[in-house]
Amino acid sequence: MRDRLFTPRTATDALDALRPAVREMRRLARAMNRMRAAAGSPEEPVRRPYFRLLLRLDGVRDAIRDAGAVARDPSGGTIDFPARLGGRRVWLCWRAGEPEVGWWREEDAPPARRRRVASDASWESGEA
Repeated sequence: MRDRLFTPRTATDALDALRPAVREMRRLARAMNRMRAAAGSPEEPVRRPYFRLLLRLDGVRDAIRDAGAVARDPSGGTIDFPARLGGRRVWLCWRAGEPEVGWWREEDAPPARRRRVASDASWESGEA
């Protein structure tokens, strides 16, 4: 199966369906973080409820992936959309709370190096 390529517009349009999954992903990640903190130390084993949350989180991440995006930071609600800009593969980036997909980064760049989408950029759509 080939990857779907998004443009800033098509990625923003996809957010309507993805926002509930991102909210659930963040909620589950925060609950898991609280459980780990309550365990007292990193060496302390986690309990069965933690793994139930982990399985639910994996399901939510799968749903995001099925929509064509990639969950990058469950706690922060960051997702990336595969895209092609000027003939090269890049990621369109979105964080929970942002009104639209307005950032991108090089395929191998860390999320902190994202750049603002330029209105005159030549985005390609379709499949990779």
